[in-house]
Order: sequence, then structure tokens, then C-alpha cells
Amino acid sequence: MKIKHCISAYKILGYFICCILWAPVWGQEKPHAVKLNPLLTRLYHSKSPYIETTINNSFQQFFKPSQDFAKAYTHQLLKVGKSLYLFAGGTGLLYRADTLKGDSLYFKRLDKTHFYGYNGEAAYFAYRDTVYNFAGAGFWTANGHLRYYSPFNREWNIKLLNKELPVRTIFHFLDRNNGILHYTGDQRNYSEKNSVADFIVAELNLNTQENRLKGKLNPLLKDKILNTEMPIFRVPLPELGGMMILLSLEYQYLMDFKHERLLRLTNKSVADFFWGNSAGMMPQNCFMENDSVFYTYGHDSSMQLYGMKITRKDFEVAGEPLFIKETPWKNIGFALLGCLALCSFGYMLLIGKKQKEGNHPYSKKITVEHLDNTSVDPLHFIDEELNLIQAIHESTLQKRYFAVDDINTHMGIKRKTLEVQKKIRTEIISRINHKFRVHSEGENDLIERVRSEQDRRYFKYMIRTENMGQLKAIIQQQGGRL
Repeated sequence: MKIKHCISAYKILGYFICCILWAPVWGQEKPHAVKLNPLLTRLYHSKSPYIETTINNSFQQFFKPSQDFAKAYTHQLLKVGKSLYLFAGGTGLLYRADTLKGDSLYFKRLDKTHFYGYNGEAAYFAYRDTVYNFAGAGFWTANGHLRYYSPFNREWNIKLLNKELPVRTIFHFLDRNNGILHYTGDQRNYSEKNSVADFIVAELNLNTQENRLKGKLNPLLKDKILNTEMPIFRVPLPELGGMMILLSLEYQYLMDFKHERLLRLTNKSVADFFWGNSAGMMPQNCFMENDSVFYTYGHDSSMQLYGMKITRKDFEVAGEPLFIKETPWKNIGFALLGCLALCSFGYMLLIGKKQKEGNHPYSKKITVEHLDNTSVDPLHFIDEELNLIQAIHESTLQKRYFAVDDINTHMGIKRKTLEVQKKIRTEIISRINHKFRVHSEGENDLIERVRSEQDRRYFKYMIRTENMGQLKAIIQQQGGRL
């Protein structure tokens, strides 16, 4: 009997040791205490039924994670009814504000999941008291999975959809009244050599699990998103039916998913309000409550809140649709007829455009083949290079430096992919500067890249007058004229 009791005691002791060792795996972490700040205080005590926040290119953590891998993932907040959730993007870690004691808010871990790194840039939201995360990317590719948190087994489970549309959900809007998630994002597959950024626009019915592709993002907006040199600021505006995006000092829009249109921000004080500060601090934790928008500044440990009212009057209709609709052909005969008509019309336009632009000094579009023309002396300045040089210099004289978008427009490559644009720009500027350094026997570049005076985060291009004088002498020696 003593031996049996001894064995039982060892079993009980072993059980408790296993519980201690496996506690982190089971998600039984101790609650994390976070000192109250203006952001947490506002969200925790808010009477609003639902508040989403966005993160804009800044890393933040409200407490030190227990797991080593979690130290690399940013924390984000979600208010649902009386519950304030905290999740680590790109993982399955989910916490809830459990207790308020003194000046600290205690976050308790809810899940007991193991996996991470598969859902970066996923959309986190809640519908009918269920927390979801949708789509995202990881391991070199995107996915279109709809995952929901189950409080019964404390795991993230998957809901079956009629079809999967893999995407990094960069922009989204949840219509909570109808249970519709509107979204758009990048479909690029980094495991394929020739995969390019392709922004789809779709909607997911959370009641029926029906995913519907609506079209492709307006090419004008897509081009600006891919070519912006600034961080993209996202501000959720659920009261206005979408999300505001600030791409640059010039381009700010409301993506009105509800009415399928694009609105332009006309109240520039709103853009100034969000556009960082001289210290380089960017808006973070953006959210809308009633008719006001609030945010903190990235890297501001005090989490001080800033806010202002934003209404429909701050925007005007841009005259552009949010997306280009997918138009399925009902029979192949109409499809062939339509293609033939479009090709004929396109050919006529092309001929007319060539005739119209034939004598324009900057009408030639630059391609890699132009630059690789081996029939030309490699140190001789070709016409395409001289045209670009002259355009940049004329803008410099007017104190209006050339931007990336100006170069793309001048070279006729705006409709090419971002990768091709960058390759052509880099190629021609590098060749021009190389030829100039060889002929001038110096180290100065002809085309210089400088920071914008209006915003130090932008780069523009210029040519100094003294360098232009040297170039004219070089061209004359080559028997040419500039």
C-alpha cells in the first residue's frame, strides 16, 4: 500500500510539473499590466459599440511578450462592445483587457495557438460578437482565409468560403449593418518570378460566407499607391462608408466602399493634421468615434491623443470610380466582336497619337532597348537622354524640381509596372551621370537627387547651372547641340 501511495504521489507531482512547463503553450500566461495612457483610457471607457484602429508603419508593443517570437510583432487594439481586445498582427495571439486596478489595465491572453507568420497584414475585425482575422500574407505568398476565434477551444478556426481570393488586405471597410466586408489589396505572389502587384476589389458576406470579386482598383489610384515615396496613412472612417488614405501632400482620398466611388480630400487642414510633424513622428492608432477621428504619434510612449472632426463636407467627388468592374461576356461571339472593335479603335488612336506627337521633342518613349542600342557610341549622349536632361534643367531654373512621377510621365512609362519604371529610371540616370563624369573628368553627377524642402521624406531631381554649362561644351565637342 505504501508503494502504491508513493507512486500516486509521484504521478501527482509529475502532473503539476507538466502544468508549469506547458503553461505558456496552453496560453495560461499571467495577465500583463499596462499603465493607463490617454489612448487606453479613451478606448476602455468608450461607449461606442465598435471601434477599429489602424497601424501606420510604426512598431509598438504595450507590454513585453512572454514568447520570444512575439517580440517582433506589433500590437493593435480593437474595441467590441464592452471588450477591449489587443492582438499581435501576423500571429494568433489575442488578449482582452480583463481588469482595471489603480492606474494599470491588465490584459489576459485568450488563445492557446502555436502558429504565427502566416497572416501578416490581415484584417482584424469583429461581427456579431465574433472576432475574425481575414487574408494576409506569409511564407512568400498571400491567402484569402477567413479565420475566427473560438472561445470554446481557444483556437483560431477557419470558415469555408465559396472561393478564396488571396490578398494582403491593405484597405478594408466593414459594413456592420449588413455583415459585408469590403476590401482591396495586393495579390502579388513573391514565390513567382513574374508576379506583379494586382489590386482586386471584392466583398465578403459574413452571413453566407460568399466571396465576390467586384473588379480591379482604379488604375489611377493603384499607380499612386505603388509609386508614392511616402508611407501610406490609413484612417478608418466607418461613419463615411470607407477608409481615408493619405498618399502624399498632393493626393488624399476617401475610398468610399459603400457607394463604390473615390472622393478627394478638399479640406487641407485635415491633411496637415495627420501629416506627421517636423520630428518625423507619424500617425498611429487611428480610429473614428462618432464624427471625430483620433490618433497618437508613433514612438510617443505617452500615447497622447489628438483629434478633430471629419465629415462628408471635407471631401468632393473625384469623378472617378473606386474600381473598374468585371464585365463577364455572355457568349463568345460578343466577346470576339468586342475585342475586334477595341483593337481597331486602339489602332486608330495610336496612329492619330503618333501623327499628333510626331514633331514633339519629348514624344519618344524610353525603353531598355533604347538604352542598350549598341550601334551608338556608349559615351555619346542620345536624343532621349538629352530630352530628359533639358526637361529637368528647365524645371530647375523655375525652382520646380523633377519628381519621380514627372520622370515617369516624361519617359512615357507611367502605365508600366513599378519594377519596370524603377529599372528604366535608374538605368537612364546612371548612364547620363556616368557619361558626364567621364567627359568632365570629375566626380560630380549631372542629375542630382535632393530632398524636398516641403517634406524631407521626398526626393526630387535637379541639374546645377554650372554642370549644365559643362554639358553644353561636351555636346558641342560631339558635334551636337542642346
